[in-house]
Amino acid sequence: MLNTSLGKALKSKLFENFSYLTALQLVNVIIPLVIYPYLIIRLGGEVYGKIIYATSLNAYLLVIVNYGFDISAIKNIAENKADKKILFQIFKNILWAKFFLLIGSYIILLIAVFTIPFVRENLILCLVSTIVTIGELFFPRWYFLGTEQLKFTTVSVVIAKVSSLFFLFLFVHSKQDFLLVPIIMGVGTIIGSMFSIKQAVNELWDKHQNLNSLKPNYKTISLFLKEGFSFFLSRGFVVIRERAGILIIGELFGFREVSVFDLIQKIIKVLTIPLDMINTVIFPRVAKTKNLKLVKKGATVALFIAAFFYFIILFFPFDDIEIFKSNPLFTTSLDLLYILGFGLLLQVFVYFFGNTVLVIFGYNKEFNFTVIFGGIIYLICLSYGFVGEITINWIGYSTLISYLCIILTRIYYINKYRLWK
Repeated sequence: MLNTSLGKALKSKLFENFSYLTALQLVNVIIPLVIYPYLIIRLGGEVYGKIIYATSLNAYLLVIVNYGFDISAIKNIAENKADKKILFQIFKNILWAKFFLLIGSYIILLIAVFTIPFVRENLILCLVSTIVTIGELFFPRWYFLGTEQLKFTTVSVVIAKVSSLFFLFLFVHSKQDFLLVPIIMGVGTIIGSMFSIKQAVNELWDKHQNLNSLKPNYKTISLFLKEGFSFFLSRGFVVIRERAGILIIGELFGFREVSVFDLIQKIIKVLTIPLDMINTVIFPRVAKTKNLKLVKKGATVALFIAAFFYFIILFFPFDDIEIFKSNPLFTTSLDLLYILGFGLLLQVFVYFFGNTVLVIFGYNKEFNFTVIFGGIIYLICLSYGFVGEITINWIGYSTLISYLCIILTRIYYINKYRLWK
């Protein structure tokens, strides 16, 4: 009986998607960790920190282009996956919406040239950093997540990351090559996106369709933008929580410290892979079935994994490894790792009280309010750095405070609407 159940589980769509998502997340996070020491050696901490700073600024443009479709569009796709005509209309008009948003993002970049000194002084670096944003326009991640076909998303990301890794090692050798880093990363993203969108078009394009069917439906686009607006706001505050720390460190401490903070974030990102995978894989299924038992099982497994990882962080012998001890910012890095490592436990509740509970039962406004509220609290905490003396660790504590605020407000809404049955 056990063997039969295990066999069915291994053959299930959920397990297949979990496997692909495992590969996706590993490639998505581990390759940047492989690239990090190479670029630090070749470019130095100061130059690499500037690249990360420019990338962090571009992250806000990415939020505009992606808008919130990674939640709202997935839900629409999952609910209409049996109707190919509706899927095509969703797919086409989401792409048009993202194209118009891309134009808007470049207008914002133009304004930033006149208002942000870093952008003005490093204009070419900031411009080439936006090539990744163009690649994101053509990456229909939301379509494949909604139809539970993570294979194509995984292959696209593997193509993008591996090709970028290869060309970085091939062409970047000194500080003079620093502009090639965002160019190569951006072109890699475009190459992967082209593969992905080709697969989606092959699925959705009907031989009876013509070029006229590709025209945008402005009413539908307006509806999608309206539907995704609250998710756009919440996603924006998520990026603020992830990236504002880098911008503050760059302003108050220096670009060398930015490179250290980026490394800690990359390590934590690796450790959040299983938590994110479990949540992402079950979301389309829960969106259809409203099965909270699946959510509870996923949350329990994720919490156990997070606790295990934090135990490793606390007791790993970093002091005995010479490469860590020789770093002048070793103590700061280690303290920050302990602080953000604890955030792994909190992220489990952030994930599973959010889209797999509030969103699937239609409480989108409440979901987005919790994210926005947490982001505002984070910004308030960070703003203390401009009126008082802080350390880099304070940015880590600000992250934990933000997580706690999100969790408490989500618990409030879950209890209010009696969702956690």
